[in-house]
Amino acid sequence: MIDTQVLKKKILKLAFQGKLTEQLPQDESVVDWLNEIDSISEEIHRNEIFRNKKKVVVREISDNDIPYELPQNWCWVRLGRIADVFGRIGFRGYTKGDIVDCNSGALAMSPSNISSNGKLKYDVCTYITWEKYEESPEIMVKEKDILIVKTGSSYGKSALVDEVIQKSTINPQLAIIKFVRCDVEYLDLCLKSATSWSQFERFVVGAATPTFSQECLYNLLVPIPSVEEQKRVVNVIRKAFDLIELIELNQSRFESNKEALKSAIIDLGISGKLTKRLPDDGTAEEFYSLIQMEKQRLIKEKKIKKDKPLLDIDDSELIGTCPKEWKMVRLGEVIHLQSGQDLTSDLYSDEEIGIPYLTGASNFNDNGDLIINRWTNAPKSLAYRNDVLLSVKGTVGKLKILDYDSVHIARQIMAIRGILIDKDYLKYYLESQLGKIKRASKGLIPGIERSDIRNMIIALPPLKEQKRIVMAISSAIELLQSENV
Repeated sequence: MIDTQVLKKKILKLAFQGKLTEQLPQDESVVDWLNEIDSISEEIHRNEIFRNKKKVVVREISDNDIPYELPQNWCWVRLGRIADVFGRIGFRGYTKGDIVDCNSGALAMSPSNISSNGKLKYDVCTYITWEKYEESPEIMVKEKDILIVKTGSSYGKSALVDEVIQKSTINPQLAIIKFVRCDVEYLDLCLKSATSWSQFERFVVGAATPTFSQECLYNLLVPIPSVEEQKRVVNVIRKAFDLIELIELNQSRFESNKEALKSAIIDLGISGKLTKRLPDDGTAEEFYSLIQMEKQRLIKEKKIKKDKPLLDIDDSELIGTCPKEWKMVRLGEVIHLQSGQDLTSDLYSDEEIGIPYLTGASNFNDNGDLIINRWTNAPKSLAYRNDVLLSVKGTVGKLKILDYDSVHIARQIMAIRGILIDKDYLKYYLESQLGKIKRASKGLIPGIERSDIRNMIIALPPLKEQKRIVMAISSAIELLQSENV
């Protein structure tokens, strides 16, 4: 059984280490953005609601405080710099005499109103008098507030308020985070991550009734990127969680079968369901034009040979859909395909002289590495570093991105060289098509032809999105293959 909760925790951990998103040069400087936030904070703190609020000291961050290194254009901030924290303390607490039935007062949110998955629920509710509700406007629950448990066994549990279904406040076990100046979904998810939870564990005091203070929350360390990247972090987490929910719904199908799950992840990525289109990506049509220009240059310089023209794609050939920003093309339009050629026995040996000679599927081991046991000084059909090697005769469907400068390939192998295409994206695409490739094999000794590869249809995204797809798929597979999952 796949532990999806462990998967979610690892997604959050990687996301808030900045390992699931790109840092883009056009993003605003996080330092400049924080300076703007400081000005906004000054304006917010003139609000009447802060008049009687005790001032909390937000400490400077020292090198010893920093939990881990962050990517460029990220920095550590205290929560109190980007939000404010309120609670029901002192005389604003309430007694049993203040509790009324549901038709006679306001809802007093408690830890029982926050589910284990970080969402609000309303199956068990407590209500207090309108007078008690009205005396504490600073803790009235509003949309985009974040509620967090600070007292009790479920300390640290939090939820974003998506909507207010009735007038609500909080009980003394909760704190309420208001006036959030960063992306509120980003902060909500960060509070659920190991980055925050490790700090909650240090904050808490008391054995019988564990608790931590509002001052501790104000001084919580938050890893913060530019506002643009905050949105990308939220998007990649949401996409990953959607995938994990798919796993949860299909546990019986994927139980003890990580290969089936890996295939599902690749299919989702290649169909554009793990990434978001970004305005600066450009269009696949523009990228396709660049590929054609590059291909003509390579032909003119005699670096590749001109292939036979391919037929236009008929609508009847299309299975499924792709994002409208992508382009459906024949694979042969965007690659160079190098067929292999067998060597006679006098042209190779088992001595390490010359370059490696790959004869077929037997050179591909189960770990994805190449087994080299023959070399040649007389290569005729060369594959080069970063070509995607595909076994096409005998055992059809073995794949490997070549990590040697050059090798000679025999007839049982083809080398697929993307023209401007991300090599990992190309490999994932081919992995998603392995069933179709194997079904196309013919003969007593199964094999596929050049035309089978060149006539395949690929959904082509812009190059920048290809790289994000590769990152999303690779991260998900890395988590899947973790020993703890």
